[in-house]
Amino acid sequence: MVVSKSPLMRRAFTLVELLVVIAIIGILVALLLPAVQAAREAARRTQCKNAVRQTALAMLNFESSYKGLPAIAEMTVQGNNLVPQPAAATTANGVGSMRSWVIQVLPFMEEQAVADQIDPTLPIDNQRAGGQDTNPQASVIESILCASDQSRERFFQSGAGGGFGSQVFNNGRRFAKGNIAAYVSPTHMECLRRFRGALGEEVRRLAKISDGASNTIMVAEVRTHESQQDVRGAWALSLAGATLLAADMHGVDPNNTNSTFACPTPNAVRLNDAYTPRLQNNEPFQVNTPNSVGGRFHYDWLRACPTDFNSDALLAEGVPCVTSGANTGYASPRSLHPGGVNASRCDGSVDFLQEDVDRYLFARLVSIDDGQGLREGL
Repeated sequence: MVVSKSPLMRRAFTLVELLVVIAIIGILVALLLPAVQAAREAARRTQCKNAVRQTALAMLNFESSYKGLPAIAEMTVQGNNLVPQPAAATTANGVGSMRSWVIQVLPFMEEQAVADQIDPTLPIDNQRAGGQDTNPQASVIESILCASDQSRERFFQSGAGGGFGSQVFNNGRRFAKGNIAAYVSPTHMECLRRFRGALGEEVRRLAKISDGASNTIMVAEVRTHESQQDVRGAWALSLAGATLLAADMHGVDPNNTNSTFACPTPNAVRLNDAYTPRLQNNEPFQVNTPNSVGGRFHYDWLRACPTDFNSDALLAEGVPCVTSGANTGYASPRSLHPGGVNASRCDGSVDFLQEDVDRYLFARLVSIDDGQGLREGL
């Protein structure tokens, strides 16, 4: 007598068939993952673009109320030189309060509660009320975050690790980070009177932007680093890389071909010389364009850069930096978006600045009064 197989036994998969099905599923998942990642990044880029736009609109609302774009901070002139990022008043050699332009704009970002916590008579690293320490500078400002970066959980710790930051602050306060900074000069920060960007040392009317609001970059994205010694993105601080950017495009000293200069001294004197983009005669040519990483001059020159990190390691991460002098600095706009960064012009429009943007055109976009039009090349 022949015993027939049950229907259940006839429908079962063999081991080979099961392995084939698993392999097919794995191939399909591998094919889908890049598309999923691309879709996620597109969504994050859109969110970042919206953050840049909302920040620009807040600054324009400030301009409408106060008849000018916000000043970068309280300014100090020491001797013949302008000091755009004075140290906190509590340090031994410092003056000023280091409060950034973001603090002035907080009410227009729907962050009035944070703005109300900031005492304008005290340095930003020593806020107190009722005899108790307060820390408004540690508040996370949602409207200036970019989802592609991880700045929400990152902080700058004043004096963290005994590095350069300990020379800037004495109070050990934490500063929350964000992803938006404003342009102050097409050269160096200390040249912001001689060669001007959108923001300056005083409230600046849009009418002063002679190149036109639609032809001038106002704010752009910046990246942060997990190190608490890295000041980049600290929204409450008026420092290069924190809330301020400069393009670092300038020529050589005509009296000394072996040296470079950003602007002639004394740089505190207001002059009306038109800015002309020029490349330095060293290789690679120096301009801090979006996500720039090539050569030591493309590093972000910061008041506080992680001293326990090798510059090559930071370069590999796309956030290279070196520690600069106390009164100078510049930094590149940076993002994790492939190919460039989001940036807003002074009329509130938002562009995606490509990494390969013409360097001369980029410098002209940063300058408010070069009078040369938006053209590429020298």
